[in-house]
Order: sequence, then C-alpha cells, then structure tokens
Amino acid sequence: MCIIAYCKERKLNYSELTNCWCNNNHGVGVAWQSKGFVHFKKGFMELNDFKAFYDKFNHIPHAVHFRTQTSGGVCKELTHPFVLDFKNPLEGKTKQGVLFHNGIITDWRSKLDIIAYYCIRKNKKFPVGKMSDSRVMAILVKILGTGYLESIAAYDRFLIMRPNVVTLLGDWIKEDGIYFSNLDYEDYSILYNNTDYDDDLVSCSFGFEWEKTKKRRKKNDKSYHKV
Repeated sequence: MCIIAYCKERKLNYSELTNCWCNNNHGVGVAWQSKGFVHFKKGFMELNDFKAFYDKFNHIPHAVHFRTQTSGGVCKELTHPFVLDFKNPLEGKTKQGVLFHNGIITDWRSKLDIIAYYCIRKNKKFPVGKMSDSRVMAILVKILGTGYLESIAAYDRFLIMRPNVVTLLGDWIKEDGIYFSNLDYEDYSILYNNTDYDDDLVSCSFGFEWEKTKKRRKKNDKSYHKV
C-alpha cells in the first residue's frame, strides 16, 4: 500500500520510522524545500542506509515515502518521489516539484496513451526508464496540472511538493505534527509470519525492535489543502 509521512513540525521518531519500514520495505525516499527548490533523495533499499541518512537530516518540514510495490517491480528507480517531469533522477533539486503517491491506479497503462499523444504533438521523446502508476501520475501532472488528480483522489492520497507550497490530496491522519497517509506508522499486526511478540517489545525478522505503539488515534483530516 505504501505510506507517506509529511513531517510538518518534527521528524519521524524511531518507532514510527521502523513501523513504516516493516510494513513497506521496498524502498524509501525523502523531499524537502530549500532556497527556491525542492530537493529530493530516493532509492534507499535498506533500512540501515536510510536511518544513517535520516539521523543527520535536519530539514523541517519534509516528506518521506515508504514503498510497497504494486506495479513496475522493486527497484530504486520506482521509489518515491517522482519529479514532475519526463526524467526520473534518484536525487537532485527541481523547481518543477515532486509527487508522492499512496494507493493504486489500476488503469495506469491506458494513461500512457495521453503521454504518447503529448509527445507526438510537442515533438518530444517518450520518457525512458521503468514505469509505474505513480510515475505516470507525476508525468500527467506535468502535462495537465494538479487539477487532474482531484478526479482520481477519492481512494488515493497524493502529496505534491513545490518550492513554496505543499498540497495534500485525499484523507490524511494528523498525529502530533505529522500528516500520515494511513496507519502503517503504528500498525504492526500485519508483519511477517515469523515475527515474535512479547508483552513489551515486538521483534521482526529484520532483527529490529520497537516499543508497542499506543492505541490507534484516528484523527482523520479529509483534505484537499495546502499545508
């Protein structure tokens, strides 16, 4: 399913970060705003690699995406965010903005025809590299604008970060200064079959341990808004 965390007032704590990873361990990416650009770095495929980066990361606000692959396979290239452009670099900065997605667009391949038609009309080359539903959405936002997502955001969550504004689409959960796209940050009940539980700690097959989370607090923030 994936999970997005828009860390508006603070960083993810240890428990939140570990829970997000154990429920969505197909790659991590992060983006932040600075000096008129959106900066991003993605393609973290190991938790320890991301933690080493995040421990030294001090930009507030920022957005983090933990991926569970639903299309395109598991690889660095298809981790989030995606630049609102035809290109798909793993890190850098942009004035175009970036897109994060939590959800599934089942008919995304049919939308490639829109991109192909645009390329023909504008005499541009079709985007190269691996494709997924989320990357296609980022390209379509470049072509059609953010308004295109409003018609398909009923069951999905999107975060679009531009140099001076962040827009959230869909239903979000606000938790102590962070907007989460779902409850994977505290739900460990769907972890792996070989996970062992005890009264105070939960250990997963990665060898990491974290404290049991508090009772779920569903502070739903149904939103299409700029935060």
